[in-house]
Amino acid sequence: MSNLKSYDSNILSNFYMSYVNFYHFLIIMFYLITGCSLIAYAYYKIDLALKKSNKKNVYIVRRLPFLKLDDNIRDIIKSSSGRNYRILSTYDLIEKNGEFDVRNLAKYSSIVLKSYIKTLSKGEHDIYILNRNQYKWEYIPYVLLAKKFNYEPIILEFVSTDMMKSLNDTKNNELEYKKSLEQIKKYEIDNKLCTKRISV
Repeated sequence: MSNLKSYDSNILSNFYMSYVNFYHFLIIMFYLITGCSLIAYAYYKIDLALKKSNKKNVYIVRRLPFLKLDDNIRDIIKSSSGRNYRILSTYDLIEKNGEFDVRNLAKYSSIVLKSYIKTLSKGEHDIYILNRNQYKWEYIPYVLLAKKFNYEPIILEFVSTDMMKSLNDTKNNELEYKKSLEQIKKYEIDNKLCTKRISV
């Protein structure tokens, strides 16, 4: 009888120890899983923060051409961006190669686009696109490529505080005046992209 009691107590003791060990195992596993999850989450947040801090911007510069703001715009870019930026513009190629010739526009656009892709692939600089950008179809390829290379596309819309004066100044030349009115009429507002408006 005493042997039977001893046998039963051994079984209970072994069962209790197994239960305690299993309970400890669950606690340890819980802390391990929780700890690993917290470490993984921390690494995810750090990686996300680094990507966000290292993310470059593509600025699509928009303005009405008749306002002739490009010199002012370049000064503003220079003063606000420091050294770490690059300006790409078909106007620079036109100026470099003499008078504007519509037959060369496609060639100049192609050169700027190739330079843009090359600059994007390096991922070193913020980029300013100073093409005409009056219509959405003119700059949408730049926006799509920016997103592809993990750049943030932003519209910089420069607005003249003396637009009416600039418009009136063109009245002496009927052709220029009509062109200016046409530019105002056909200028497309983009509500989809982040837009920063700057008065000049």
